[in-house]
Amino acid sequence: MTDQPIWQWDLAWQVLPDLLVAFLKVTLVVTVVSTLIAAVLGLIIAVVRRSARRRSPASWGSSSISSG
Repeated sequence: MTDQPIWQWDLAWQVLPDLLVAFLKVTLVVTVVSTLIAAVLGLIIAVVRRSARRRSPASWGSSSISSG
């Protein structure tokens, strides 16, 4: 057996700045962008669903017949 440790802290500290830069460039940006897209799409879907209940296709025909 060798007396070399399994975990090498010097290597871990050496790659840590690269990991942090990759986190900021990729992971954080993708998270923020996808959250914004989900919020906008969710708002659009909620507005469409709420407005569809007020103006159902059944009420379109009855309003034009009663007003004429």
